[in-house]
Amino acid sequence: MKESVLKALVQLFAIISTLQEQNISAGIRNIVESYLRIYVSRDQLEEFLMLYDNYIASSKRAATDADSVHGRKKRSSENVKVLRICEKINESLVQEEKILVYVRLIELVNEDHRITHKEEDFLSTVADTFLFEPFETEQLKSFVLNNGKGIPDECLLTIDQSPDADDRLQRHIHRPNLEGMIIVTLVSSSQTFLFKYLGKKNLQLNAHDILPGRTYILDAGSVIRSPKIRPVYHGEVARRFFASSAGTRIFFTAENLGFSFPRSDNGIRPFLFTARSGHLIGIMGGSGTGKSTLLNLLNGNLQPDEGRVMINGIDLHREKEKLEGVIGYVPQDDLLIEELTVFENLYYNARLCFADYSHYKILRTVMRVLHDLDLEPIKHLKVGDPLNKTISGGQRKRLNIALELIRQPSILFVDEPTSGLSSMDSEMVMLLLKQLTLKGKLVIVNIHQPSSFVYKLFDKLLVLDRGGYPIYQGAPLDAVVYFKKLSAQVNADESHCPTCGNVNPEQVLQIVETRVVNQRGKLTQMRRVSPEDWYKLYKTHIEANKKPQFKKVPLPENPFRIPDRWKQFKIFSLRNLMTKWANGQYMAVNFLEAPLLALILGYFTKYITGTETDPNAYVFYGNENLPAFLLMCVIVALFIGMTVSAEEIIRDARLLNREKFLNLSRFSYLSSKVVVLLLISAVQMLTYLLVGHLILEIRAMALQHWLILFSTAVVANLIGLNISAAFRTVVTIYILIPLVLVPLILFSGAIIPFDKLHKQISSLKVVPVVGDLMASRWSYEALAVTQFRDNPFQKQFFGLDMEISEAVWVNSFLLPRLEQMVDQALRNEQPADWMLEVLNNEINKLSGDPRHPPFQGSLPLSEDNLNPGALSMYFAEIRDIYSAIQREANREKERIYEKIIAEKGGPEAFLNYRNRYANQALTDLVTQRNRVEKIQIYKNTLLRRYEPIYQIPDSRLGRAHFYAAYKRIGPWIIDTFWFNLAALWLFALVLSITLYYNVLGRIVVYFESLNRQYHFIRSQWKLQKNRYTNRLKKIRIQHGVRRIF
Repeated sequence: MKESVLKALVQLFAIISTLQEQNISAGIRNIVESYLRIYVSRDQLEEFLMLYDNYIASSKRAATDADSVHGRKKRSSENVKVLRICEKINESLVQEEKILVYVRLIELVNEDHRITHKEEDFLSTVADTFLFEPFETEQLKSFVLNNGKGIPDECLLTIDQSPDADDRLQRHIHRPNLEGMIIVTLVSSSQTFLFKYLGKKNLQLNAHDILPGRTYILDAGSVIRSPKIRPVYHGEVARRFFASSAGTRIFFTAENLGFSFPRSDNGIRPFLFTARSGHLIGIMGGSGTGKSTLLNLLNGNLQPDEGRVMINGIDLHREKEKLEGVIGYVPQDDLLIEELTVFENLYYNARLCFADYSHYKILRTVMRVLHDLDLEPIKHLKVGDPLNKTISGGQRKRLNIALELIRQPSILFVDEPTSGLSSMDSEMVMLLLKQLTLKGKLVIVNIHQPSSFVYKLFDKLLVLDRGGYPIYQGAPLDAVVYFKKLSAQVNADESHCPTCGNVNPEQVLQIVETRVVNQRGKLTQMRRVSPEDWYKLYKTHIEANKKPQFKKVPLPENPFRIPDRWKQFKIFSLRNLMTKWANGQYMAVNFLEAPLLALILGYFTKYITGTETDPNAYVFYGNENLPAFLLMCVIVALFIGMTVSAEEIIRDARLLNREKFLNLSRFSYLSSKVVVLLLISAVQMLTYLLVGHLILEIRAMALQHWLILFSTAVVANLIGLNISAAFRTVVTIYILIPLVLVPLILFSGAIIPFDKLHKQISSLKVVPVVGDLMASRWSYEALAVTQFRDNPFQKQFFGLDMEISEAVWVNSFLLPRLEQMVDQALRNEQPADWMLEVLNNEINKLSGDPRHPPFQGSLPLSEDNLNPGALSMYFAEIRDIYSAIQREANREKERIYEKIIAEKGGPEAFLNYRNRYANQALTDLVTQRNRVEKIQIYKNTLLRRYEPIYQIPDSRLGRAHFYAAYKRIGPWIIDTFWFNLAALWLFALVLSITLYYNVLGRIVVYFESLNRQYHFIRSQWKLQKNRYTNRLKKIRIQHGVRRIF
């Protein structure tokens, strides 16, 4: 008891003593002394008795001076004194302590078995000052003075040896061999249990003797003991009072539950475990004993190798869908969204749990939970991260628990709830969990090193030893006695300190892990009792007396209902947006990064050629860096897209682990991530292009460029999300980004031409497969082609230029080369087969074109039927056709030139018009003007290497050479811009599927398992090798000994 409480009691006792008829007597002083002995040491006892004597002496002087005028002015009434003392007590004592003070006062005034009017007034004054409700005041008086007569049945409990039908009542506890009875009452306002023993035997409360007829408080963790009766625990009493209001009960049974990790001796050994509603169960053990593994087995996160877990007759691992909403899990790590406030964390969680609730009802539920967990004062504070705290560790832990409590699970698993907390925060969190059990919840907790207070809160304790061996299951206080007896220690029956009542939980682990002392008096690494031996003792002494309980009863009703996928998507998206909006640094960096990069790239790639009149003038047509800028646009889109998404899933990993128990839609969660990233990427690419186009004066191409770069960024977003979902650390993810980005740049077609790659992967006719698998290849080609072809100037001439280019190719390159090959074939006495094969292939292609006349000679050509006259005539016909096409195209092109000159106002205006939209460097790039070899023999055909932008590809499967303006799919010819855009979104679709099924994560896990298997086999091989070596050494030693003798 606090010193302030005792001082208040002493002063009030002194006032009561003055109210007695015999005023100050030795008997009253003995009563005060007997009370004080319970709460203070011998040294402090004299101090408090002296304080009591001083109060009595001052009361004497006040009574002596009562007749004098001066005394009457100084002396105040006893009621005023009582008011002043009680007001002081009100400021420092909690309600439970006030109840204890009031109970002691009632017992003191009733010491002579009668209460005078003065004493009655005194008690009324104290009760009014303590703000007791009238019915509670009467309840306390009835309990102390009349042994509970007149108290309603729902507030009274009886403990006796009667095995009658009363045992079926909620308010009765049966204890054989208990002489007399124990009565308990509940003061509902403070949830305080008062009890008194009506009998003659020796009972103890937390190692202190119980005086028959006296009233005591039964605190959380308290136990009433006697050698002849089974202990009465606080939890058992509490469950009897609250069982009727808790609703349907939970029966939890783990039968023969066992688990082992692959290729390891670690795991959980088979054992039987039972629990029910209203229990607070602690799992205790040293580091690495398997506490978290056991918790994950019991909550369904891990599949057991043997045994089963039954909840009200339902198999947890086989019928998990039937237990939706029943189980809650609070892991050791934070589950909080750091950018959101305390209220927002709970609010969005509630929206995912209560599909049937209105907005108002959700708000009311959130506020109720905040109030219950004492989080209301900080509801508008950001949670922050552990290094940048805005709320305390205890508040963070309570908020983590609140995230689960808000959906009202019947079973709550909590992993290390006191880890990293101060002793005060630890006690507050554990008291919160204890209060949940009073509401009918089953709470199972992992704990490493509990304090005495926390230890006594548990209703049941499960102790694990190394290797996952269960070695104790039962009442926490009995655990100390159990291990003391098995290790033959002195005072084995003492579970706690007889003076202070504290328990030392570490004593259990110390006994379990006691080491053997060698002859020199030093501790060895060998334990006195191995885990296997403790496990055998557990099986013999504890589990042999247990039986599994499989009660098929209905599950408790639960308001938990998850929304449909569309609603989940909206909630996830809103939560994601609010998280990002609240992070100022994130918003600033992500939305300034793109325009800043555009500013840097635009400024340094703005090549100024000047004009005849102004050498410092910038001319877009002469900017030789435009192709490099377009490549950098693709790289920026890929880089920003990957970096913005790299942490999206890994930062939610712990949150996703908890939300597994909600059975939320993975599709909705991932879709919300993708949609939010799409919005961010859309804005980033828009700002990037606005700045870049403004600096480089790229006109009329913003929409096309934005569509390409946005699609590229989407692909990069999905690559980042796949990586984020597959790996476990942020460092690994950011190391992987360059590993992904470098191949995308290398195989984009801009750095190294595809025909100049390694021979095994390069291709002359079409882009090699390695290039087609790169999103950068489709992006860069689309940018270059659309910038060249679709700008306002060039698009007027592109179709005509395409016809002219084809005519020039046929007349200037193809036909002369074919004629040359015919001449070579004729000059050789025996023409080469490849030469004839090339001629046959090319003539077949010319004949197959509907614009060309068929070849009249005999095919296939051979040494015998090679007719140079027929071939020359056919080539002349083809040449005439293309010459006519070229002349017509040139006339139409000249007409368009004249029209533009007329519209713009002269040749100079025409050149300015061209300079604003066309770019010479890009033209040289897509037409490959600098390429010397315009025609090349490839696989017995003549391959066109002249102006690829104007060439229609031969493949009807969508494959084409680089910078092709069109692609072919079957009979359709498709614009490269739209084809490449579709290819990028096809990439996005495939990556979305791999993300949904976590394909990359599964691959990573597979290779990790192979690595573990390799190391396990290697370690086993080394172990066998060492054993063989040691055996060989022993043989050699024995052989040497024999030779000596």
